[in-house]
Amino acid sequence: MVGSEFTLPVSRQLSLSGLLWECGDADADKAPPVLALHGWLDNAASFSHLAPRLGRTVYALDLPGHGRSPFKTMPGPYTDWDQIPLIDAVLDALAVDTAVLMGHSLGGVQAFQYAVAAPERTDRLVLLDALAPRPMRPQGPVEALRSGLRQWRRLRGRDMYRSPSRERLVRLRESSLSPDAAETLAARDLVQSDDARWRWSADRILYGAPLARYTLDQVYELLGALAVPTLLLVASSGRWREWVIDCAARLNSAEIQELEAGHHLHLEPESRDVAAERVSAFLREEHHD
Repeated sequence: MVGSEFTLPVSRQLSLSGLLWECGDADADKAPPVLALHGWLDNAASFSHLAPRLGRTVYALDLPGHGRSPFKTMPGPYTDWDQIPLIDAVLDALAVDTAVLMGHSLGGVQAFQYAVAAPERTDRLVLLDALAPRPMRPQGPVEALRSGLRQWRRLRGRDMYRSPSRERLVRLRESSLSPDAAETLAARDLVQSDDARWRWSADRILYGAPLARYTLDQVYELLGALAVPTLLLVASSGRWREWVIDCAARLNSAEIQELEAGHHLHLEPESRDVAAERVSAFLREEHHD
């Protein structure tokens, strides 16, 4: 089931694109909707196989700089902190008091932080191979500031790599994704320029490092503060598995399940059915509480 396109004005300066799956069940529609946040360099279509099976209305956003949403307007790198007030503004624009936050990878990190900041608006939290932001590296804050600024200077004003061959760009994504998953994302993300060459629509600034991060102690404090019902699905061969497992051990309460899967466990053909079953069961528990 293909989601419906929508555009959501969230401020005077910003409107976000996304995909909507309406539940159509009058009883289930009384439950809070799901706000789905995708991972780094992905887009709303990453939830195309999961969203229709949840028995809920699902709003999947293209985050700023991704998919069909505009780039950020203020100079500088993208940060996790940018998205905390953005999520709040999205809920206001949707005219909902609370929502289930569901995030994969980067989107999961952002959903986690929002759930800590605004538990009163977070009905439940679903994390797909993601949890807390990674802490500051040993280099310290001074070098982080300097290297982040150097990267931003190098990346600004540059587009993504262009190719005359659409198939070549899809194959590049297949280095970390199955052909099926790569095409799902490409169908929403690849654009053809005036010179007939193809490029990914994402903002190249996304490749830059943030100017600042939490310290490890601060990350652990955030983990201890999470107080909403949480489901965490961990990919057995995910890139950040060890970090996610370490973070999960510091949660006061969460339902944690590890799936035999890669990082895109909600999108890849071999794992997306199981992921959908686990998330649906978690949401049904809430519905019958």
